Amino acid sequence: MLIPVEMIDVFSELYDIETENNIKLLSGNSEVIDSDVFFSKYIEKDLCFADVIIPQTLAIQKTDWLKDLIVEYKKYKLKEEKERSKDKIKRMAKEGLMDHKSIRIYENAAKRLRSYSFEEFLKENKEFFYCDLAKIPTIANDFGYFEKTYAAYFIAEELYKYYKEEVDSVFYKPEDCNLEKIYIKHGLDLNEIDIQYNKYDLFSVSGDIELKLSNLPKLYDNRIGNYILVNGVSEKIFGLLEKLYNAGAINSLAIRPNFRVVGDDIDNLMIALEELEVGNIFCFENLKAPSITRLYSTDDYFTKLWVVIDGYNMTFEEIISDFIIYKDSIVTQVLHLEYTFVDDLPIIKHMDHEFIFYSVDDFEKRNKDHAQKGEIYKRVKTFKVDNSNVPFILEDGSCVLYAILDDIFKEKDLLREYFEKVLE
Repeated sequence: MLIPVEMIDVFSELYDIETENNIKLLSGNSEVIDSDVFFSKYIEKDLCFADVIIPQTLAIQKTDWLKDLIVEYKKYKLKEEKERSKDKIKRMAKEGLMDHKSIRIYENAAKRLRSYSFEEFLKENKEFFYCDLAKIPTIANDFGYFEKTYAAYFIAEELYKYYKEEVDSVFYKPEDCNLEKIYIKHGLDLNEIDIQYNKYDLFSVSGDIELKLSNLPKLYDNRIGNYILVNGVSEKIFGLLEKLYNAGAINSLAIRPNFRVVGDDIDNLMIALEELEVGNIFCFENLKAPSITRLYSTDDYFTKLWVVIDGYNMTFEEIISDFIIYKDSIVTQVLHLEYTFVDDLPIIKHMDHEFIFYSVDDFEKRNKDHAQKGEIYKRVKTFKVDNSNVPFILEDGSCVLYAILDDIFKEKDLLREYFEKVLE
């Protein structure tokens, strides 16, 4: 990361304040909490801005690396916006409806992506400053200062957003881990009492742990009387894992926790999704649930989807053109499972989801060779199931394998195509 160390230090301090605010909200604290710490510090002309952020930004604002970073980051966010609106348009179209708002968002994002530049970034923020921010009394009363510094502020704000996404990444575990400190406070060392945590940075679900499904998936640890937030596992997959665990189909479960947002007395304030029926959400209409024998293939490659079936092991890996980049690596997602047969029915004994990190050269080889490994960084698991008896097909007719793949993989059409081809 090329951002000056002095700025990183300030970003870290400000994000710690944001984290504390989030913990207060999750703890049910009703006091007024600043929802935009970065902007507040700027208009207050806090020393962290006056002495560090503004001067450092002015010193680097004309460098090529900064311009490239901001443009690429903004394009990345536009792509996310485009894909979200595209998914909404598709969902509405299936119901015979037209989502005009999402169509406009999609078209606008697509148009901006084609020509977005650093100059465009400066132009849109200039308009925002004069048309909106200039009307704020604090800024209007000291207009000269803010007119000179607003461009540096907007550049620094993008760098701060970029920094937070790096820190919040499911791949990142801070050396100064808040989660571990909370347990130490209660006389427990996670690295000593939890083998999965020590080896994979996964939090084991045991008899002391309760899974709490809501729009913010979490675990409740009776040993410390506190909620542990989950990281990298969607509410849909969490709901499926909870259903299987509570039914006794999963005997050993470990999930990646949030290492940063942790605090005593975090409450279960989020709206519980009591109406959530996992089967209805995951059930794939008009697609017969595949049997394991019909899925048999050694190397099935459908453009960007690799499927390797070896004995009683199955591995699915998605290779997409719009790939995730982490540091100097290209990231893919893999779902691996081991299965057996009980009374002629396929049963999942082990399953895990992880992110794989490839160098550029290894990624190019991976496109042609399913045996090519990505080893530039240690793999990051988000959940792991062991010693279990999970049926491929649930009582409601939905397929566990398809359910999870459909949630974690981006290329939904390719996934459906693969399953349909298997059923021919």
